Amino acid sequence: MDTISIIIPVYNCEKYIDRCLSSIEGQSYKELAGYKIEHKKL
Repeated sequence: MDTISIIIPVYNCEKYIDRCLSSIEGQSYKELAGYKIEHKKL
């Protein structure tokens, strides 16, 4: 199986991140790579 990469922006998303990660974990396709990216504008 091919691996699917999931990129998750995580700046100011505290109230949504648990739901997002739970949704990814619940997928039937298990070849997933997750990346959390935090970008702050200076």
